[in-house]
Amino acid sequence: MIFVLILLLLASFIPSILLVCITNKLQTSHQLGNSPLTWGVVLLPLGVPLVAFVFSTMLIAMKWMVVGRYRSTEMATPSITYLQRWFMDRVMHLWEFWIGRFLVETKFAYMFYHLMGADIHPSARLNTFVREFDLVTIGAEASVSYSIRCRKFGPLDQLFDCGPLRLRRAATSRGW
Repeated sequence: MIFVLILLLLASFIPSILLVCITNKLQTSHQLGNSPLTWGVVLLPLGVPLVAFVFSTMLIAMKWMVVGRYRSTEMATPSITYLQRWFMDRVMHLWEFWIGRFLVETKFAYMFYHLMGADIHPSARLNTFVREFDLVTIGAEASVSYSIRCRKFGPLDQLFDCGPLRLRRAATSRGW
């Protein structure tokens, strides 16, 4: 199952690879009027946003297929539920490193987290990343600048505990 999901993530690069192939073909055959620019050079910068969009869209679909809705619970670390959450945590780490760092405090990040299940008011300032989305509620005009993770490990790291996090209107969080 994990192998299939990794293949889906790698598939996010296919549209950009196709775009590069098309631009190479256009670069040699079509110029823009008398300009030395070709269609290939003009279309090439679309590759990076295309990868970001496709990767984010696949991540949203993957979250709902693998984990579904995060629920407030306590679970044993050697369990299928823990493995599903761990897998999504690792994939989110990749998204944060390659794509999310450029989207912090943007409307795209707000929309992404909303589609992942977080309840974040549009006026909230989110200068960080969110995990366990369905357990997060952030009110209007709240400001968060510390990573949001609604989890903790129990005694001897055998238990994994997830609980809700709510920041009220105009609340500020700079660390825990």
